[in-house]
Amino acid sequence: AEEDKLVDQTDALLAKKTISLFPGDRFFTLEFELLDFEEGESSYAYMIKGVDKDWNYISENSIRISGLPYGNHTLLVKGQTHDGLWSNSELKIPLTVIRPYYLQWWFIISVAIFSTVLFVVLYKRHVHQLVNAKVKLEKEILSRTKDLADSLLQEQALRQEKDVLLKEVHHRVKNNLQVISGLLELQEKTVSDEQAKLALQQGRTRVRSIALIHQNLYQYQNLSCIEVKSFVDDLYQQVSSMYGRAASATTAHIDLPVLEIDIDTAVPFGLALNELLTNSFKYGYEPEKLFVINMSLTSEKLGFEKGNRFIFEYRDSGPGLPAGFDIARSKSLGMRLVNDLSKQMGGRLHYSFDSGSHFTIIFYDKKARKQND
Repeated sequence: AEEDKLVDQTDALLAKKTISLFPGDRFFTLEFELLDFEEGESSYAYMIKGVDKDWNYISENSIRISGLPYGNHTLLVKGQTHDGLWSNSELKIPLTVIRPYYLQWWFIISVAIFSTVLFVVLYKRHVHQLVNAKVKLEKEILSRTKDLADSLLQEQALRQEKDVLLKEVHHRVKNNLQVISGLLELQEKTVSDEQAKLALQQGRTRVRSIALIHQNLYQYQNLSCIEVKSFVDDLYQQVSSMYGRAASATTAHIDLPVLEIDIDTAVPFGLALNELLTNSFKYGYEPEKLFVINMSLTSEKLGFEKGNRFIFEYRDSGPGLPAGFDIARSKSLGMRLVNDLSKQMGGRLHYSFDSGSHFTIIFYDKKARKQND
């Protein structure tokens, strides 16, 4: 195979008594002769132990062998004379088919050891890279976490400062409204005309109801909403305090859940309720009769992030509005104000008489109004 041609190896065979096929050798040709001193044609047979199961009979005195498996074999050759007698002794030649180096056990073990060492080295290198990446990532996370914590602290400080400022604003607005209420009260005492005095008194209650909303805002933790039940209780006490005798003879049933409404809804709701309470104490109360006021509020979620719908019902046991009274065409400032405030809250006002006045205000919070717009 090294020279890519047939080479005469007779001398090597006679010296070594064996035939060796090296990697790359494709075949070998062996020529032999039976020593028969009489004239005639001779026959031959050969067999390779471990490869052939029986003898191979030929008429020529040469064989060409190829495709042998790796390992050690024995080539047997015998001859037959012209009269049919086989030779007493057989030619025995050892055959060795040498494996290529890449199939040798030492090469396979070397490759396995090298592969194992290479795998360990690459694995350790990969692990080292992962450890370095992990350390780098942890440092980055710690740095980002510190930055985020600093940012959150700064944001929290700004939010607290904003809350303080908003509370201060609501407190000052409430104080200013109370000053206005006080001025209206002083003006009321200097006026002799009953109509003017009544108008000043109504204006003062409206201003005080708005002031009460701002008071609830700076006292409450959430600066954008107020808690409805406590606000309505406070508003009732505030309005009733201006009607001493009527208020003392009135029984109020306030059935409101504990829930929050935004300031943009609370202001018109508080003004509307102020008008209803004022109207009840002024016109609904009758001496020597039991006077009852009932208030209830139900809420309904309109869907995820769509806001809430509210139904507020107000009843009193008074004589009610005059027959055929139309709120939409009313000249009464109070009723017109309640109707307009209901529309401002995205809702409507409904009035009916059932053993007393029955007002129903259906309205929506700020989020729901935005959805409807």
